[in-house]
Amino acid sequence: MPYTVKGITDNSKLRFTFMYQYKTLLRIVQACLFISFSNGYSSEEQSNDLRDTLSIPQTKLIPEINGKLDEKAWEYAVVIDSFYQYTPQNGVIPTERTVAYLMYDQENLYFGIRCYDSTPDRIRATLSPRNQWQNNDNAFIYLDTYDNQRDNFLFMINPLGVQKNSFETIWFSDGTIDSLGWSGEIAIPFKSLRFPDMINQSWGIVIGRNIYHKGENLNSVDCGYNENFYTKFTKAIGIKNISDGHNIEILPYGAMRYSEGQFYSEKDGAVGFDAKYGVGTNLILEGSFAPDFSQIESDPFFVNFSPYEYQLTENRQFFNEGVQYFALPNPLFYTRRIESPKMMGKLTGKEGPWNIGVITAWDTPKSSDDKMTYALRLQKDVLKTSKIGMMMSGFETKRKDYNRNLSIDGQFSQGGEHHFQFQLASTYNSGISNDENFLIYLNHQIRKIDGINYSLTYLDVGPNYNPQTGIVGKTGYRNPKIFLGYKWHLPDWGVESLTVSTQGDYSVAYGGMKVGSSAGATFSVSTISKLMASFQISKGEERSQLFHQDQFVWNNKIFPSSYFNLSFSSITGSIFDANISYLENRHALYLDDFTKQQKGVDKSFNLGLTIKPTSNILINNSAGFYQQKLNGEARTFYETLLLNNSINYQITRNIFSRIIQRLDTKEKSQQIDFLIGYEFFAGSTFYVSYKELRNYNDEVLKRDHYMIFCKMSYLFRI
Repeated sequence: MPYTVKGITDNSKLRFTFMYQYKTLLRIVQACLFISFSNGYSSEEQSNDLRDTLSIPQTKLIPEINGKLDEKAWEYAVVIDSFYQYTPQNGVIPTERTVAYLMYDQENLYFGIRCYDSTPDRIRATLSPRNQWQNNDNAFIYLDTYDNQRDNFLFMINPLGVQKNSFETIWFSDGTIDSLGWSGEIAIPFKSLRFPDMINQSWGIVIGRNIYHKGENLNSVDCGYNENFYTKFTKAIGIKNISDGHNIEILPYGAMRYSEGQFYSEKDGAVGFDAKYGVGTNLILEGSFAPDFSQIESDPFFVNFSPYEYQLTENRQFFNEGVQYFALPNPLFYTRRIESPKMMGKLTGKEGPWNIGVITAWDTPKSSDDKMTYALRLQKDVLKTSKIGMMMSGFETKRKDYNRNLSIDGQFSQGGEHHFQFQLASTYNSGISNDENFLIYLNHQIRKIDGINYSLTYLDVGPNYNPQTGIVGKTGYRNPKIFLGYKWHLPDWGVESLTVSTQGDYSVAYGGMKVGSSAGATFSVSTISKLMASFQISKGEERSQLFHQDQFVWNNKIFPSSYFNLSFSSITGSIFDANISYLENRHALYLDDFTKQQKGVDKSFNLGLTIKPTSNILINNSAGFYQQKLNGEARTFYETLLLNNSINYQITRNIFSRIIQRLDTKEKSQQIDFLIGYEFFAGSTFYVSYKELRNYNDEVLKRDHYMIFCKMSYLFRI
């Protein structure tokens, strides 16, 4: 059924207009690429490689990874002791000395680092589960194993050796704090990496360190603020005759669950396994059979005043691994659409200049027919640091219901400042008109740490654009948007960044009806000591979409709108950190299940407090007060207080526990999650969780239901 707008009729002129604008926009894409990059990429420039070269030696001794750097094996390593500040004083000698070591054997790449510190008592370090520490001193290594100045792996540790990485894999680390500062050791198995199938490897490498308590960031390469960081990587040679071996991983699991509510009780168990196979050194083939995707913790409470879907975080490991392969500015593949899969497969990796991502799932949702859901992503490296790509996604059912989505996109960069991105997408759905089923996204940016920052965006979303495997907000409108600001970097004054900016946008519906406009300004400041404040105001007009007869239609009325936001935060990494914000939005409020609107005001006040009494205890507390009032009425239309409190206790390096309590005064409900677990290493865990929901009934808090869940998985690598 064609999409209609109240007061506007659909006619053939819209199709002609779309075709004309579509061709015009393609010409705009070509013009932007020519203007932005005609001076940036000559064949001579691409053939000249003026980077420093580092030869990594092979060791005859295998070091014990204990974080101490006190073994004879490290005498075989190449030493890197030249580091440069990136911030706060770009290009100058760091205030603290750093020495790094690199070597390899046929199985692993070894990385060691000695981080001297004149005030070791101020070192920030948290003992936490992998990938969960924040605001810590740390050291890291980037590996561009294809040396293409685009793709890289990041491995990072804090002073206690706790890991953080850009993708989930097995590697080993440890760290120790002493009177000189701290030191760390890392062993990265070649089985955990992807690299070209060549005898002599040529990689890009950068080693760095963040002295968090000083606000100082160091790199082993001297990179200016407005230079492309990835083109500055040191060229690392010397690694040869390495292999990922068979690279077979099998992850069996077993799980048990018991749940009980007021009128039911259930208990069940499940077994299954994931498997990975390295197709050469570049591609990873994964399968999941009888997967159990029960979340060990509940989704957080949140307030959503709009009729559009709130995008939740994906916590299931199978989907988080390789998620970067399927990323788009406007997503066509939202993994939480897959509810209850029986079997899944995935292929990700790189072959020559091509990035490849394929995923398919046999999904058995409770509320609809079984689906075969899929996504295919291809990206090709072009020019010096850019990419173009395409993506297909969708689902098919036995009843011939379908969703099929197609997108082409590109990301282009010149130096470290100019960036251009585009996406052209279309969707095809059973039972929905395929007219005006497209999306056009264009964005050009100039990004600088010190200087003018600018962004120009154009978004065009057709009325029948509906990527059911993805996520979308408003449809049936066109929206150009501009941002212009100036950023000052003032390290001598203790200021990391001081930004003043203005922004504006104008939106029209299909047929030419104005649906919104705004103009505003923002002021923000961030200090080297990690204190931040921002102030934002805007004013304009807004016409919203209402829900009518199973579809969205534009409201006949357009309402004035104004926006005000003030926030302050500290992320110093010390015992106490806090954040506070106040937001006031005067606009048209939704009434009666999004079918009506009336002038009113949204107000919210949020307060957060983080407490770290010891290195292994982290306490997070937050409170959010949300209120809606209609103009001309004394009563409050909507009001709630959301409380979120959690305590994370890392009992040992491998044993962790967490308790979370959430309260919603509007819904009169309380949620409690408790988790205790043991992590052997990446992928191998044992945990027990307890989840409970309580509701207020006759002013008494009574348990509605609870669940006990136990799961164990162990990763075998062959």
